[in-house]
Amino acid sequence: MNSNIIRTTITLPADLLEAAKAAAYYRKTSVSELIRSGLREEVYRPERKQVAIRKISFIGKYKLGYRGLSREEIYEPYLKEKLSSGY
Repeated sequence: MNSNIIRTTITLPADLLEAAKAAAYYRKTSVSELIRSGLREEVYRPERKQVAIRKISFIGKYKLGYRGLSREEIYEPYLKEKLSSGY
């Protein structure tokens, strides 16, 4: 297995998952590879790539006030609120 592959969870309608399993079976591949292939095709399509490059260029030219947040900065206020509300 490629060490750059990260496991993740996605949510699919049951009928789409069944269709993906059938397509993977007939193509003699895995559902994971079928999804990776579809994502590559969608994400790396030439016109999509140009849009992404324009967005990145825009962000690089203008200061948008984003400084990056740590995981703790994102989740700590949320968890404090949930714990204080008795969740």
